Amino acid sequence: MTLGIIGVVSAMTIPVLQGSSKEAELVTGLLKFHSTLSQAVMMWRNNTGAIDIAGSDADASIFDSTAKELKYTAKCVKRECATVSWLPDYSYDYLGVKGTNVTFGAVAKNGHGDACYLLADGMTFCLDINPDNYCVTVDVNGKKKPNRVGRDIFSFTVGYNGHDVTPEELHCSNSTHVLTTHGTCCIAEGKCDASNLDPTQKGGAAPTSYVLVTKKLPPIYNGK
Repeated sequence: MTLGIIGVVSAMTIPVLQGSSKEAELVTGLLKFHSTLSQAVMMWRNNTGAIDIAGSDADASIFDSTAKELKYTAKCVKRECATVSWLPDYSYDYLGVKGTNVTFGAVAKNGHGDACYLLADGMTFCLDINPDNYCVTVDVNGKKKPNRVGRDIFSFTVGYNGHDVTPEELHCSNSTHVLTTHGTCCIAEGKCDASNLDPTQKGGAAPTSYVLVTKKLPPIYNGK
């Protein structure tokens, strides 16, 4: 009888513990990437004497020195990213919808942006190059599932308004793309509401900010 009770309790608690462990792993991965990316950008500025890392949308090579500090082991550019083995076929947006955009903001073969990098620790990130900033989108556990925004995929903007590294949702936009779903602008620059996880509200969902502030993954958005 006692063994039976222990078995039932174990069956109930082990999945919870496994879930907590997985969440902690993903949160730790994001915090680590944010820290190392910030340090790498700062080192780039110190080494080059440049004030702002942003400003070139010609190719991804200007970002290679920064990526080198992140210890990348492989790189693909544009269409060649659709054939590499270290990217999943698809990634999913914040709403859980399978991405179909092959040119902007994803970490997958079908949504690779301008370039993608594989890091020595297994993380992957893809780069979208804009005239005045870079969008850096990381999958903190690489090709492993769930490959979904707000779970293991998060975005940062590098060089936006002179800032080195900020959560992507702080970057004002009037469009919705495959990675994050946001409205016209995060409430006010530098005052992003990290608690906002409803993409239909002003400023839209802020999953990257949420994790940086709370050190927890946001609840899975279900449209309610």
